[in-house]
Amino acid sequence: MSQTISTNVNALSARRLLDLNASALGLAQDRLSSGKVVSDPSQNPSAAAIGSVLDSAINSMAQASNNATQASAVIQLATGALGSSIDVLTRMSTLSAQANSDTISDPERAMLNNEFTQLMAQIDQNAQANWAGVELFTGGAGAAVASGAIGTHSTIGLSTNPTTLFGTDGTGALSFSETVGSLSGAVTVNASAIGVVSVTIGTEIFSVDLTTIAGGYATAAASGQTLKLTSQADTSKSISFKIGNAVISGAVSATAAATAATTSLTNILTAGPGGIVNFGTQASGLKTQANAFSGGLNLLNTQGMYTGSATNATVTANGNLYDVNVTIGAQTFKATTAPTIGGALTLFSTTDAGNSISFNYDRGSVAGLNNAANFQTSLKSLLGIGTGANAVLTSSSVAAPLNTVLTAGAGTAAGSYGLSYTVSGTTGTFKLTDGADSWTSTIQVNGTLNAGNATSVSFSNGVSLALNSGFVTTASTDMSTYNVANGNSLVFQFQIGQQSSDTIALTFNGATTSALGMLGLSITTKANAAAATTTIQNATSTINTQIAQLGGTKSRLDYVVKNLNVSIQNQSAAKSTFTDADITEELMNSQKFQALVDMSSAVFQQTLKKQSQLAQMVQSALR
Repeated sequence: MSQTISTNVNALSARRLLDLNASALGLAQDRLSSGKVVSDPSQNPSAAAIGSVLDSAINSMAQASNNATQASAVIQLATGALGSSIDVLTRMSTLSAQANSDTISDPERAMLNNEFTQLMAQIDQNAQANWAGVELFTGGAGAAVASGAIGTHSTIGLSTNPTTLFGTDGTGALSFSETVGSLSGAVTVNASAIGVVSVTIGTEIFSVDLTTIAGGYATAAASGQTLKLTSQADTSKSISFKIGNAVISGAVSATAAATAATTSLTNILTAGPGGIVNFGTQASGLKTQANAFSGGLNLLNTQGMYTGSATNATVTANGNLYDVNVTIGAQTFKATTAPTIGGALTLFSTTDAGNSISFNYDRGSVAGLNNAANFQTSLKSLLGIGTGANAVLTSSSVAAPLNTVLTAGAGTAAGSYGLSYTVSGTTGTFKLTDGADSWTSTIQVNGTLNAGNATSVSFSNGVSLALNSGFVTTASTDMSTYNVANGNSLVFQFQIGQQSSDTIALTFNGATTSALGMLGLSITTKANAAAATTTIQNATSTINTQIAQLGGTKSRLDYVVKNLNVSIQNQSAAKSTFTDADITEELMNSQKFQALVDMSSAVFQQTLKKQSQLAQMVQSALR
């Protein structure tokens, strides 16, 4: 073999082998430290790809197994609640059987019915068993229906005392300056015609056509104005009544005004302590002031969401002021205030300050609110509390926003909801409220939506709102109201397999006394007890059927978990063949290639020395 200085072939060969051995040593050490055959996909792309697919499948099945376990836990909770209801029904069956016997009398049945009634309440309590805040057996939420536009705040049962239309100033409701001519006889208030108010005094009819009033009725009904009725037989005669400062809430048309005026006249002229009013030299029997409120809402200050009946009103002294609390539906409204002439009592919700209700004070009777007891009595009278005809208040509403669809979810409670939309800068905020609670969701203002950017918003109580093509994001909207009906059942979906279609549904049917057909049950009589026995048997059968269905699903889920665990084990073993390193083999490789690296390095160093030796040999020969 020739000896050269320019090219050290032996050194190049030694270096090549050193690099190969070093690379093999590095791979062995990498596999030892990572435990993987492929720590970098570039080392073995096909093995890395197959391993990734298998790993994804294993993780999906592991989560599916967890889902199935959670579904089993839900069933255990549910069947526990249903089992408790079965125990309650068993006791109720015993009571009804006892009451359906001639060995006891109705008074004793009434005693048994006390327990029976409490057990009915316990069934409803059991039905409220919840998972993650969702009540399982109350039926969930049904369809959400927009309640449509309500032109103004609606009230039913709000006191319509004389000052709804007519005020008093110490001289009675008559306006004596405009009551002229000879008036004699008993008064009859006639039914209102279209825009016409009329009364009969004796045999003479006095009337006014509100459609002919200059400036419209709303102008004529201003504080201090009068309602003047003229004799149809002799226009020189008239009778006139003072209009109170509250006007008529919402009465913008002559027809509506006439109807309201007729009601007020009936209160004044036919319901006084002296019976029917008789006109002679003076009026007698006019109804006295009912309370210190006008009988109508202050529409300007009544805002937000409230729905329900007035159930309580309290007033307590607080220095020179009064603490006022009114309960409407599920909300409590509060104010700390003092009555003022020409003012209004405005109360704000304790759960949502955006909700308020307001009532006008009557200017002639504010002085009567001189202590907390009088104030409370007057307020309760206004709201019908204690009369059996409690006032019912409903928020005003616009029609549902155009190009939107509201849907109640599984966790949404049935009831009434108000929805409003407010734009501030580039952000639009939807507010959903049931009065007691509120939820918000925001969007980016983006003009008018089209098919390409239609979207939806959701609220944490399960409600979703689809914003379809044509929805205008730049325009705020007033509140619209929706009624969410009670549902009949609640469905939970669980993914129990690798694919999204591998699901199982748990259906929880309503198990309240209403859903079981038990409303109104009692055992106060033998006949009632006999009927209750049959109903209880049916309810027991219904619940046992549901327990059996859920139990069957629970059994299936147990096998689902077992099958998934076997699949996870087998797929993990398959993945291991593609991705996991053989530690003993890699240890041997590491030791082998470490030795080869050491030897390759030594040989490489030796080949480098040969060039130096050749140079020394040339130097010696040339001397």
